[in-house]
Amino acid sequence: MASAPAWVRVGTYSAIWEAEMARGILEGAGIPARISSDAPGVFGAGWSGTVPRGVELFVPREREDDARAVLMEI
Repeated sequence: MASAPAWVRVGTYSAIWEAEMARGILEGAGIPARISSDAPGVFGAGWSGTVPRGVELFVPREREDDARAVLMEI
């Protein structure tokens, strides 16, 4: 049985829209990505602006170097 990929953080953003934009760029480059935040936005769930604790961007460990190279270009 194959194990699930290990995900590593490649960025932290102050607003959800920033993390979503970076995720979209990575996915457009063929790199799977996901974002995570443990707090709702300042105006509640569904808010795409600033999040007090930040939003983290993750990619599979084996794509970390590729993701960092793509993110350096933006």
